[in-house]
Amino acid sequence: MTDLKQFLAQASEPEFWQTPKSIVFRGENYPVLFFARLFTYLQKNGMPKRDTLVIATTPPTEVQRTLAQSFLGQSNVYWLGEAPAKPTKKDEKLLGYLEYYAGPHTIAYFVHTDAKGIGPQALQVTLPKGLSEHRFRELGKLFAPPKALGHADVIAKVFMHSMEIGLDAACMLYDYLELLSARTAGDFMAELPKILEPQTSLHALSKAFFERKGREFFSLWSQVQGNYSTMFWLTFFSEQLWQAYHVVALQQAGKLHDAKRVGYRLPFSFFKTTWRKVQPSALAQEHAILYQGDYAIKQGSSFPVLDYFFSHHFS
Repeated sequence: MTDLKQFLAQASEPEFWQTPKSIVFRGENYPVLFFARLFTYLQKNGMPKRDTLVIATTPPTEVQRTLAQSFLGQSNVYWLGEAPAKPTKKDEKLLGYLEYYAGPHTIAYFVHTDAKGIGPQALQVTLPKGLSEHRFRELGKLFAPPKALGHADVIAKVFMHSMEIGLDAACMLYDYLELLSARTAGDFMAELPKILEPQTSLHALSKAFFERKGREFFSLWSQVQGNYSTMFWLTFFSEQLWQAYHVVALQQAGKLHDAKRVGYRLPFSFFKTTWRKVQPSALAQEHAILYQGDYAIKQGSSFPVLDYFFSHHFS
């Protein structure tokens, strides 16, 4: 098992890419922005041309056929994206193939923390759940635009707000910091919760909501409620319920790929276990409460819709 820092050091060496490899990134959540940055960095530092062959949207037989063929002995690097957390029988056959893949190409893909079936020949890279200020600066030397790390005082304030930030949040911050000036720094700090919270608190809030953990939910709610308007929260919970309703229906029908595509904003735990404990009719009923509340507010009502909604959900 290798950590991210060790992997970046190894991958920067020219000989690293000279032989086919199977590289498996392991983490709690799939950091899309991070991987875009990672491969941009690697291609500037010796990695051969990368091709994308996303296993979530490409038929397994096509993936296997492509990875088995080589034109005139040429070796490519294929990024396969995120391995399915709930594989179908076809997925399992493909994952079995990837488990013992030994060329002719180099493949790389992401699996969730508890995934099994990773071959002994694979280079496993553990992704950090969050970055401290030190690790944020360290990674920024490789990933960030030139001016981003020059705002030392702003970075320090960011990490006073949050002891650690996720990989995708870090990538967004690098871009924000690149555009920052002394005049806009104050506005940036005021908007900071809206940049960071979707990566942390909103995800945790949704998880506690669907798992009906009232104490945990309301503790988080007290922290983030004031960061957004009532209309934002109505939209947020409506979307969560809408996605959850369709995910449950698709999971019950065995359409796992479709479920994952529809529920892209739901917490990973919902796909893993929670969906089995949820009734679609209850989700539809709660969605209707929010829809009616949204309409009432737009008509001038001051009825506390969210309070009623939470009371109904956690009762």
